[in-house]
Amino acid sequence: MAIFLVIPLFAQLVSPAVLFAEALPDCEVFIRNLKLGMSGEDVRMLQVSLNSDAKTVVSLTGPGSKGLETAYFGPKTYAAVVKFQELYREEVLLPVALTSGTGFVGSYTRAKLARLCEAIGVKTVFSTPVSTQVTTPPTTTTANPATTANISTTAMPQPESASEVFQLSYPSDYDVSHGDKLTLYGGGFTPLGNTIHIGTFTIPNVSRSLSGTLETTIPENAPRGKFDLWVSNANGETNKKFIVVVERGTEPPSIKSFSPINGIDGTTISVTGEQFTKENNEVYFGNKPARGISSSDGKTFTFTLSMGLDGMASQSDKTSTTTVPIWFYVVNTNGISNNGVFTLHF
Repeated sequence: MAIFLVIPLFAQLVSPAVLFAEALPDCEVFIRNLKLGMSGEDVRMLQVSLNSDAKTVVSLTGPGSKGLETAYFGPKTYAAVVKFQELYREEVLLPVALTSGTGFVGSYTRAKLARLCEAIGVKTVFSTPVSTQVTTPPTTTTANPATTANISTTAMPQPESASEVFQLSYPSDYDVSHGDKLTLYGGGFTPLGNTIHIGTFTIPNVSRSLSGTLETTIPENAPRGKFDLWVSNANGETNKKFIVVVERGTEPPSIKSFSPINGIDGTTISVTGEQFTKENNEVYFGNKPARGISSSDGKTFTFTLSMGLDGMASQSDKTSTTTVPIWFYVVNTNGISNNGVFTLHF
């Protein structure tokens, strides 16, 4: 079974839990690349940083505005990041031969954010002191269309959250083999008695580490395939992510090309590559997968990019001039592919 994950970069979605802050973020918070569609404590801290300068505010009122920063990277955050990058063009864009902001928070943007934070020397001060821990997910680096995936994992404890939420943020790796170390990042893990679920397979009695994560080794008897991943303990059950358990040495899927490379909502995209599964592929548009996608030869497949949101340009609407990039990649029983980036007109 395969997943083609498409991250929409145009909808201003808001995390239901809005946290409050009264100062700039901890200067060590930006440890992974960020892009539209992602979520996490570091996204909220990015918004806090952007809102500290009148030239780069995320929003003047409501969610995303100063004091109402959210943990979701939506279009307003994207636009603010573009302003930030163009404000510091010489340090952020020119070193990588860019002339305009991309909205992608990569290494140069993160470095500039950290330097500004260190220059001011202000640490995070939350409005309500608490003693709970929430850790940051791993670094995720996206590639250009049909380029090799580069998914790295670096993590460290983050400032304490203003509320305890039992959740699974991200695993350290989405594809693992028997004997591999696996770290789960999130919040609400108990000191003892956590159970990690990989489908119907369980790893019981996992203790919380000093940094607030759950750490384990994939057992030799863990089944191979793509499964739901979640945690349960005395607090209940977390939300679910996915994980793929592969035999060591398995070649992952790869995207070689796709056509068309741009279009409007409802465009059918043809993808060419290798190591696709023949049946039961899944196509993700945000968090809603389209199931039952087939690849008869394991090298090609088609899917329809249909976001299904009000206000999107339809097939008959050819006047749209606004564009955003949509990232997608393949996940199947062979592992995780490189990224494709489709330019959406709306």
